[in-house]
Amino acid sequence: MSLSITPSVTGRVVIGFSLPLLLVTLVMGLPILQVQAQPLETPRPLDVFLLLDQSEGMRWVDPENIRLEAARYFTKYLAAFYTDIFDHHLGLINFGTTAPAEKMVPLTPLDRQAISSIERKIVPLDLGYTSFINALQVAAQSFASGAEGRKRAVVIFTDGRPNDRRELTTEAYFKEIEEFVAKNIAEVSLYVIAVGAEGKSWSLDKQFWEEITRGRVFELRAVDEVELEKIYNTIVFQLLRISELHWDQVPEEGLEIKIEPYLDKVAFSVLKENPEVEFSLIRDDGEKVRPGDPDVTYYSSGRLFEIYAISEPSAGIWRYTITRGRGRVEVGKALTRVEVKLVQPFSPHPQGKNMELLASFRKRDGSPIKELATYPLWIGARVIKPGGTEVLVEFEKIEEGLYQGKEIIQSDEAGQYLVTLTVKAGTLILPELQVPIEVKPLPYLEVVSPRGGADYILGEPLEIEVQLRQAGRPAKAQELFLDDPRSLIWVTLMDAQGELVDTIRLSEDPQRGVGVFVVQTDLPRKEESYSLTAYLAGTLTSGERYKAWPEVVSFRIEKGWLSKVSERWPWFAGLLAPGGLIYFLYWQRLPVLNGMIQVQKGNDILGEHILTGRRKLKVRAGKGYPIPLPPDDPKKQRVVAKIRGKRSENANGSIEVLPLVEYQEGEKSDSFTTRELDDGESIVVMDDYVLTYHRRLKPPVRLVRVL
Repeated sequence: MSLSITPSVTGRVVIGFSLPLLLVTLVMGLPILQVQAQPLETPRPLDVFLLLDQSEGMRWVDPENIRLEAARYFTKYLAAFYTDIFDHHLGLINFGTTAPAEKMVPLTPLDRQAISSIERKIVPLDLGYTSFINALQVAAQSFASGAEGRKRAVVIFTDGRPNDRRELTTEAYFKEIEEFVAKNIAEVSLYVIAVGAEGKSWSLDKQFWEEITRGRVFELRAVDEVELEKIYNTIVFQLLRISELHWDQVPEEGLEIKIEPYLDKVAFSVLKENPEVEFSLIRDDGEKVRPGDPDVTYYSSGRLFEIYAISEPSAGIWRYTITRGRGRVEVGKALTRVEVKLVQPFSPHPQGKNMELLASFRKRDGSPIKELATYPLWIGARVIKPGGTEVLVEFEKIEEGLYQGKEIIQSDEAGQYLVTLTVKAGTLILPELQVPIEVKPLPYLEVVSPRGGADYILGEPLEIEVQLRQAGRPAKAQELFLDDPRSLIWVTLMDAQGELVDTIRLSEDPQRGVGVFVVQTDLPRKEESYSLTAYLAGTLTSGERYKAWPEVVSFRIEKGWLSKVSERWPWFAGLLAPGGLIYFLYWQRLPVLNGMIQVQKGNDILGEHILTGRRKLKVRAGKGYPIPLPPDDPKKQRVVAKIRGKRSENANGSIEVLPLVEYQEGEKSDSFTTRELDDGESIVVMDDYVLTYHRRLKPPVRLVRVL
């Protein structure tokens, strides 16, 4: 038996706000599937405290200590997602009347050694009353001294409401907890798993817990290991933003499952009713998944559960099989997809500044995934402007896992631009991502100089020029900011190794134009590639602090050609000398011409070219030459014929030198015709002009001026 829900292919994202967590109502005995939308925020490593209620009442609710076995499962399931990048930490707090330090495990990286130390503390205890506030205080103190940049969570397993020797009312106990959470761990994701959840007292407690945890409450009427472990799966699913979690009951004949391409990881949780049952997971190539395989992280309890976490699984049909024993087996398949993300533009985006789309398709740790020949990747975007205009953008790969849009989006309208990213793997469409970008009339910078991708000469002053703009037009700093304009804009220069070369403030130059800021620098002093980053920050006239997104351009500093030649003159001399000698020998072999070429148009003689003593000659058209160019010709001059000498045998068998002419017959022709001319023979160039060869020089003629 299996239950499947098809996820929506669209994951909406609001930049700057994380999506609400999926809230799960657990129905006992039914499989679970959850599909989570794709938030834009980067996944972070976890710091999780598991708070185990070890009060006196737990002996009656869970006499077989099933909750402890489930806690071991939770530890190992979270450990299956442990990597060098996502070094998840888990801590254990056993609590009752107090939360004794000797019974707890501080936040510890979930490597195999740490798992053993945590499991040694997961034992049945009798710690008296149920004081949540004491346990939460221990967790809060640990979080306060922990590292920044980590996602924090507390998971409480309990059988009931708070109580201690003070004997407060239920409302007073929960008010105390609510105030403590709001003051000390408001940013911590708090979960409650309540066992024995039934009756009037629980309905009241549930109200309080749902308000404190923002709905993250799971209910069990009785302790059931399989259902409890499913709840722990769900919590990890939410905390890690796992793409999909699906449970299947495995029939005796086995079950085929489909593994899609471009998965970062798939984790299989095998929950067994009978510890004697043997389960096998078969890959798409028919090979059995083994705990020692290089792509496998494996955990088991030796009793009722196994966990296989497989990195970058191959796409195809896999199979669950029961190889020995009988009994119910359920497998949870948790898919972590490689996600497409919109790297830029950012929201809000300045109106008038072009949008250049940049997307990534990488694993969660930021590393690229290998593209599959059978599933070639294609990334595109649909951008809907505020007025409803739709722009389609295709992306091209600029490096592994990073893709740039081929089209520039004009942000000429203020309002929301909805960007929908689509990834295709062959014919398979992967989940889409929608990102709204708010476009506002915000100030921004445009780098005028240096130009991106340009080369500049080493030793010459480098001029840096940027322009302050708003809504696509130059803007005056005094009208936008309260600050002195000299403090608004600065740039940094970085070399190819990422080392800072200099930080420079820019000054306004009204003579250059509105909003123009310039500076000249003698840096950099080294021949290599550099990046310039321009920053804008100040207090707007509204009183708000504003910081524009930095503008980055890359350029290169190179030595001038004279410097390069002077440094390498022996090399150039060695290279040019043989070439010069070869050309000299070629020139010497060309025969020397005699006579002249006369230029005519109709009956008018326009000019002549003397050939006597020459080996080569180029006949040109244009200003200063007998043949004019058409008025609409963009060139100042053009070669219309190339002449060189050629030895030819005449009728009586002697050898004479005649001109071999390559010429353009038509005014608009780009191709050359080759012909050998004898005395008195002619060719036509530029449609109207006749070139006639005369073997002997003629007396000077009166030339006709061509208007």
